[in-house]
Amino acid sequence: MASRRTNNTLLVLAALALAAAGLYQQFGGTSGDDSDDRSPRAGNSAAAARAKNEPSKLRLSTERIDLGTISHCEGARTFELLMTNDGTEPITVSGWRATCSCVSPNGKGGFAVLPGETTALPIRVEPQGAGGKSQRIDFRIDGSIGGPRVRIDYVVASVIRPRPSVVMRPTKGTLAIVDLERSAPDGAFIEEAFLILGTVPQVAKVFDVPPSMGLGLGGIEIDFAAIDALAKLEGVGGDPAFEWETTASGVRWKSLDLVVRTDLPACSEVHVTIKNG
Repeated sequence: MASRRTNNTLLVLAALALAAAGLYQQFGGTSGDDSDDRSPRAGNSAAAARAKNEPSKLRLSTERIDLGTISHCEGARTFELLMTNDGTEPITVSGWRATCSCVSPNGKGGFAVLPGETTALPIRVEPQGAGGKSQRIDFRIDGSIGGPRVRIDYVVASVIRPRPSVVMRPTKGTLAIVDLERSAPDGAFIEEAFLILGTVPQVAKVFDVPPSMGLGLGGIEIDFAAIDALAKLEGVGGDPAFEWETTASGVRWKSLDLVVRTDLPACSEVHVTIKNG
């Protein structure tokens, strides 16, 4: 009797297990023939290749570039990065991410590189701070972060340093102050007099530093209202010192390369980048 009850119990348990498996198969599970909707579609071979960790077919002219020494006395340095499509399908460069705002491609993402073709992308490097720098740009291909990357090495050494070197539009008012100081190549302060002669364009006022503060110092007061007025006067394609951008409300100036003129032969011009928000 005990043996018969045991057998019956085993049969009941087996039936319950089979029923549960059937319900899971019908409602909650996936069979071996089902595909994962999150996986790349067969038609999107570019995305599928990256999902399989295959290398991108977009080749850069270099993966590392050394710009040598750049300076506030010379302004931003621009070089061209060549992007070649070694594949058989168009590749869309959807965007990029840089380790510093001082390094930025000119233009916007969303452009395509056709098979066998090469596109030149200008890269702008602005001198900020002092000493050796190493920045990186990672490119997004077809929306994926698995694109190629380029490393940019350089040294910032300026005879006169603006502080800050990049001026943002103030949240209140229209005035912003920039201090200028005599500097050694490593950024150390040098107590040596210099004279600020003016700015180009004339959108800033030079102010005198009290002698009690020591030699080697100067300053300007930038008027954003004056820049706005000049931008309207110049218009798109006017003064090349302006960089323009298109927004929902129209075209406006994006940045301005302000030149501060000095009496120091080693640095007769100091470049300050001004950004419109």
